[in-house]
Amino acid sequence: HMNLLYEYIKENDIKFVILDNLMTMLRNGDIIYGKDFEPMLRRITRLKLLFQDVTFLLVAHANKSAYANSMDDKAYMVKPSDALGGSTLTAWAEFMLMLSPKRGKHNDFSKLSVKARGYQFDDDLNFSYVDSVFTCVNKSKKEPDSELVEKVKAETPIETTKESAQAFLDLAKEKGKVTENE
Repeated sequence: HMNLLYEYIKENDIKFVILDNLMTMLRNGDIIYGKDFEPMLRRITRLKLLFQDVTFLLVAHANKSAYANSMDDKAYMVKPSDALGGSTLTAWAEFMLMLSPKRGKHNDFSKLSVKARGYQFDDDLNFSYVDSVFTCVNKSKKEPDSELVEKVKAETPIETTKESAQAFLDLAKEKGKVTENE
């Protein structure tokens, strides 16, 4: 598969590759970390070394118990070890973004924390949908900044519907900008 991905990136001058979900890239459901996960990361590393101007974003979802813990416990933050191959990923990745879902009084939100090799980020960011607008919530306040919500609403004149989103996706597929993997 990596040879096909290499050819596709090269032929189409791709600059940003998202590999989502890492677990589905493994051969089967019986995962032996050292046997399956590390060789896959080595193949991705080889691609990255071949394409130095291409950014690779790997998505590894946390296990279901981490999601439940995060929703039930305000202090719980999703950790890299909550994902399949988390310890291997932590040693491999330059930057890691962790989203911890939380239940708010009026709406659910996600806390974004960042881990980076050799750097400490002190603040987490809170993201939420407020009145169908995706916004960043100041964590020192109980509610989103209403002024910011109004500004985002004003800058988002057309509400995206499922139909318009599907039409956009269909057009992108027709133009060869989106490839659907099975």
